[in-house]
Amino acid sequence: MADNTEYREELNENTSQLGGNLGGNIDDQEIDLKKYITYISIFIVVVLVAVGGYYYNQSRIASQNDAAQKEFDKIEELMVSEDYDKALNGGMTLGGKTIGLVALINNYGSTELSKTASLNAGYIYFEKNQSGKALEMFEKALSSESELVKMGANAGMGASYEAMKKYEDAAKSYEVASSLTTQKVLTAKYKYFAAINYELAKNQEKAVSLYKDLIFEDQYSEFSGLSKIALTKLGIEFE
Repeated sequence: MADNTEYREELNENTSQLGGNLGGNIDDQEIDLKKYITYISIFIVVVLVAVGGYYYNQSRIASQNDAAQKEFDKIEELMVSEDYDKALNGGMTLGGKTIGLVALINNYGSTELSKTASLNAGYIYFEKNQSGKALEMFEKALSSESELVKMGANAGMGASYEAMKKYEDAAKSYEVASSLTTQKVLTAKYKYFAAINYELAKNQEKAVSLYKDLIFEDQYSEFSGLSKIALTKLGIEFE
């Protein structure tokens, strides 16, 4: 399994590539987060596997964590190999048979790993164009103690709401995601996604405010440039 540094580098490269494809007409633009969420999900798997079982000390819950961890180790293999049907519903792996993400969430709902499982299940449902089920899973992941998992959950909710054309809700979720990361590129990316969705929701005042923030926060970033284009299309002057 690749180390965390490799996944971080891959994640940053992927987000930069995704941002470069967002400069089209807002009416025709379709923001596809599938590939990005794949990377964030796999990265979260790697992080949580490294610290799984840490969050609870009580013997009963520790026992549940151990059992959940064993299942999650097998599911991780399926996630990395992108065998998403088995990861979701269970099946054979090199490490033996796994119950899958859905059963892990139901059987070990009190554990921290169940929140990470919910995040990954949300991604798979989103990949299957089942935005409603994806949203349910992302919402379950919100109770995680990990800021990284909560960030991924809010980003996933934004993508799901957007696919459902609930643009105001999508924008709010992206805004929350932007506040849960210290990585400037992700903060800017989610803020830009929020601005686009506010614009789609006809909330021009909020969209313009976010576009201007992106310009003034880092005038040389790709999202600053995209925000300038968006404001120009809206007929908004800026200094």
